[in-house]
Amino acid sequence: QVDTPNKAYLLGFITADGAIVNEVLSIEVHQDDVEVLNFAKQEINPEATLTPTRNCYKVTFGAKQLGRDLAKYGIVQNKSKTIKRVPIEYIPNELLPFYFRGLIDGDGCIHKDGKLSIYSGSYDFIQDV
Repeated sequence: QVDTPNKAYLLGFITADGAIVNEVLSIEVHQDDVEVLNFAKQEINPEATLTPTRNCYKVTFGAKQLGRDLAKYGIVQNKSKTIKRVPIEYIPNELLPFYFRGLIDGDGCIHKDGKLSIYSGSYDFIQDV
């Protein structure tokens, strides 16, 4: 249940940068962004292990129930191509800014001129955003 700003932020970030494989969530970021993974660990499972990869860090949350729970938000295996819309029916209006901040932190960019870009492999999702 998305009922705090932290959960809404993480849902947005996971929508952008999370991956579900065999119902297990993993998140991989560039080494400069490792603080986001530490935040995710604190919120989801402090016992999870950060694994260094080439210039990146990855955290995997082994609870398959978490992966199954994320499916209702459109976060499934190959979500980048299949996600269609923002799951606003599951996010209280007052928490939507936190969701979008997470989404932008994961797959967005604020340009020098102040314009905002969000990237996704799903045209339908970008249209909905």
